[in-house]
Amino acid sequence: MSWAQCGTVIPKNMIKNPPVMPSQGKSLIEYNLNKTLSVNIYIVANAFNSYDFGAAGYMPNWEFLNQLFEPINLQFEICSETLIPNYNWNMFNNIPEPGTDLTEEDEMVNQFYIPNTINVYYVEEITNNPPAAGYAYFPGGIDVILLEKSSSELVLAHEMGHFFGLYHTFETDLGTEFVNSSNCAVAGDLVCDTPADNNGPTDNCQYDAYIEDANGDPYIPLINNIMSYYPDDCVCKFTAQQYNRMAWQYLTLRNYLW
Repeated sequence: MSWAQCGTVIPKNMIKNPPVMPSQGKSLIEYNLNKTLSVNIYIVANAFNSYDFGAAGYMPNWEFLNQLFEPINLQFEICSETLIPNYNWNMFNNIPEPGTDLTEEDEMVNQFYIPNTINVYYVEEITNNPPAAGYAYFPGGIDVILLEKSSSELVLAHEMGHFFGLYHTFETDLGTEFVNSSNCAVAGDLVCDTPADNNGPTDNCQYDAYIEDANGDPYIPLINNIMSYYPDDCVCKFTAQQYNRMAWQYLTLRNYLW
């Protein structure tokens, strides 16, 4: 792995009763949103009144994201940049403080957050357990993405995928997906054009042999998929139905964003 796990928060109701997309066409992008969403950037100080990160560090990643979301005509416009002077949050840990139910995230969001927009916070390190290069909230959660300052364009894309309701390609909490697609709409990542994925090791972005699912059917995962955990030099794209699911979740669950 060239980037750490993500710590995305999936609401419990999403795990028990995940929204099922009504259409599961295999290769056709069905949405043209023609929408630009507002993004507010927050940068945590690295020391007292000192900042080591700015637009030069994050803008290329957002330019990549806008190119990536062109197939559904969804764009992201950075409307503001806010410097957060509390350098204690730069080594970010979202574990409740002793004697309270408050976390660093609660304190930060209570002070720095604009409703109905996408709020993105950059810190030096996310030291949650387990550590993460970034995390986001699924639809139904707050409109927050938290990223390490060193995180790549693919980490941003991965977390934005979660923000619009995409599961990991190797998701099993919803049931194990079969290669024959018989349960692809209700198990795995709920997307039918992403085959089963065991999140296994690769050699130069290649599998040496076929893997078998629970039925004994062989398959090869999509090593190039952004919602996998394969190395940065392997991943580069979403599938048509992942685009459709993100667009549908935006229209269904996050259409209040402006």
